This record gives sequence, structure tokens and C-alpha cells, in this order.
Amino acid sequence: MINIMATLSEFERERILERQSEGIAREKERGVYKTNGGNKEPLSLDAFFNKDKNAKCLKKLKRG
Repeated sequence: MINIMATLSEFERERILERQSEGIAREKERGVYKTNGGNKEPLSLDAFFNKDKNAKCLKKLKRG
């Protein structure tokens, strides 16, 4: 019984992922879906580490 339920669950998850990727592909064709949140420029490494929270995390990581 558990094996049947697990198989059905796996199948349903695969179908969900298929429908999601189809929807994303349609929206990309229309130009609506953007992978980085829209018109934002990707951050350089320096810009990323200059943010307050990220700089604090980096300090702590360097200290161990």
C-alpha cells in the first residue's frame, strides 16, 4: 500500500514540475518571466560582499 502511494506521489510531483516548466517557457516567450527578478543587474562579488549583512558573515567565516 505504501509503495503504491509513493509511486503515485512521485508521478504527481513529476507532472507538477512538467506543468511548471511549460508555464515558465510560455512566459519567457512572452518576455514576462525573468530569472533574476526583472530588470536588476547581477551583483558583482565586490558589491555582494559590501552589503552589511554579507560583510558581517564574511568576517565571521574568516575568523572560523
